[in-house]
Amino acid sequence: MYRILNSNTKTVHRGIDSNETACGSLTHVPSSRTQVVSDEELGTDVDYCGNCFEGEGGY
Repeated sequence: MYRILNSNTKTVHRGIDSNETACGSLTHVPSSRTQVVSDEELGTDVDYCGNCFEGEGGY
């Protein structure tokens, strides 16, 4: 499963593919501000999108 990080907001989204999120909230964000990451690459200083991950805050 893909994880897409919005590096500007430090918010992680569940990806459908390498440039589309489950929630659709990154459609207006330029690809230069997003990156595909693995769970192992994520630090503790990120938030998870509430629309992509149940029980989380954000958006």
